Amino acid sequence: MRATWRRTANCGPRTSWEKRLFAQAYLAAFPDAHPEVTLLIAQGNYVVAHITATGTHTGPLSTPTGSSIAATGKLVVMKASETHELQDGKIFRSWSFADLASLLGQLGVMPPM
Repeated sequence: MRATWRRTANCGPRTSWEKRLFAQAYLAAFPDAHPEVTLLIAQGNYVVAHITATGTHTGPLSTPTGSSIAATGKLVVMKASETHELQDGKIFRSWSFADLASLLGQLGVMPPM
């Protein structure tokens, strides 16, 4: 089953289901993905992680519109940030930001930024 990640215009916190769909779609496109946490900050009920992920684009990359980008074989580097709000020791709410413009530029489907 191919994961399809669709995101509405709502830029609010992602649900756990949306996060799972995004991760499945990303790993299908970059099965050798290697994420590295480059910064981790915890304060009060919040944890923030900055992540640098590398991987080779060997599978179709699903887009939020439901289309996909065919494998290019290119090695890419993607920067991202996750912010988690904790409640009762569990993740209550999450926000994720990724530099998708840079990723699309590295794949050659958008002019480099």
